[in-house]
Amino acid sequence: RVHGIILSFGIDTRMEKDIGTVYYAEINSEGLIDYPNIEVLQIFVGDTIVFRIKPGLPITRETRFLINLPSCEEEGPKYVNAQTLKSYKRQPSKISLNETLQRVLTQIEPKVSPFGGLDFEVSFKYAGSFFYQIEFYDPKLKITNYGQPDWIVVHPKFRIGGRTLTAESLVVQSVLCRCLGKLSNWPKCLGSQAKLGYNAVHFVPMQQYGASGSMFSLKNQHSLDDWYVEDKNMPPEDRMELLKNTIQEVTDKHGMLCLVDVVLNHTSKDSLWLEEHPDAAYNLQNCPFMKVAWVFDKFLSDFSKEYSAKKIPELSLIHISEPTRPERISYAVFCLKKK
Repeated sequence: RVHGIILSFGIDTRMEKDIGTVYYAEINSEGLIDYPNIEVLQIFVGDTIVFRIKPGLPITRETRFLINLPSCEEEGPKYVNAQTLKSYKRQPSKISLNETLQRVLTQIEPKVSPFGGLDFEVSFKYAGSFFYQIEFYDPKLKITNYGQPDWIVVHPKFRIGGRTLTAESLVVQSVLCRCLGKLSNWPKCLGSQAKLGYNAVHFVPMQQYGASGSMFSLKNQHSLDDWYVEDKNMPPEDRMELLKNTIQEVTDKHGMLCLVDVVLNHTSKDSLWLEEHPDAAYNLQNCPFMKVAWVFDKFLSDFSKEYSAKKIPELSLIHISEPTRPERISYAVFCLKKK
């Protein structure tokens, strides 16, 4: 990696392709990057930023560079939620730096810049949204103070068949997994889509479905549904290994990136973990304001059961228009009426 000598915010163009780019960013007296007309700094995974503080600025005394980079562990990155630190403008505050926040923020050690001042070099190995702040001793207030927080968005990169793709270069097709049949049939089916120019596939949930059978209502998020395997007695770990091998075959043969929807924000009513943790779901005990919605849902459910059992007389469809609204946003209401 070669460091270019660029004093203002700029790019070292001598980097080899796909290795990453080194950016140099000057920090002003507010603790922010001096760059024009950019609301949020955006870079890619693998890029490095050298934050440079010129000598003589009021933020160069006992300076620490704090950033919420994830901790790197064997099973992958661990992200933390962290609030920004308070900047004291005119007078000291009795509120001290939160100890929990101190633990989750990563401190970058300073290096002496060739031009004087301080350099803080940060390499971004993971995608995500990060904030940084400068901590320094404020001689006027005689306290430890903080510069204004600033944000950095790190975009992901994807490796497929020796090629590096960014999110903007992906041509994604969403696929209803059931339409593909068993896993053994997937590589053949998806090969035709690759020929049409798609280089990525978004699979809707394929994990074990719940009582409703909906692909977005999962019973077990850690196992593949019976629909996709030949042997329904196959253990969950073997199913996931079979899925992994199938995805790898699709990637190797057709050069397609595969993304799987995990649906973490809702689950099936017969989910085992929901039975163990009923407080994790909306219910009339922890959300009494939802009673109206529950009454309406119950009515629809009871009506559907009675109608399917032919306990309700024949119905006719009537149309109620809405003439009072402007033509472009008018709509129609259809109702069922007993004959």
